[in-house]
Amino acid sequence: MKFATLTTLLIAAAATTQAVPTAKPKSFARALKPFLLQDVTAKILSDVDFATLTLTLIDQNVNNTTTSCEWWWHPDEAIPETTVVSCTNTNYELNFPDTTRVDIEDFVLRVETTASAALQESGDVSLVASAQSLWTCQSNVTAYIKEQCSYNGVVEVPV
Repeated sequence: MKFATLTTLLIAAAATTQAVPTAKPKSFARALKPFLLQDVTAKILSDVDFATLTLTLIDQNVNNTTTSCEWWWHPDEAIPETTVVSCTNTNYELNFPDTTRVDIEDFVLRVETTASAALQESGDVSLVASAQSLWTCQSNVTAYIKEQCSYNGVVEVPV
């Protein structure tokens, strides 16, 4: 009788073990939303021969964190590819990855989080002025602005 009970218990244990579901690895990662850039404007100032890029960055993946970013450079001088500019919130930075000289009518901008950010994100966006583009440029806007480009809308930077 003990043998029959022991056999029944072993069979029941084996059946129970086989019925336990195994943990499956996550087959998907959380889809990241793009960075949003608002009020994007680039200018070449004629009186001091400086260029500026200003924008407001919104990170939809981190509680819609908003920060302002501003970059000043000499438009006729090379910008090392390793140059990065921190935004007001130092968890975010900008750089120009594809060029050492920036033509404000046609460039690639990289937006990324720094190592100190809670979530590591990076994305590139190309801004090219053309008749069909929302990135539009004007020459001689004022006596002090040689050229100015601005984006009519919100730029989405895929991450």
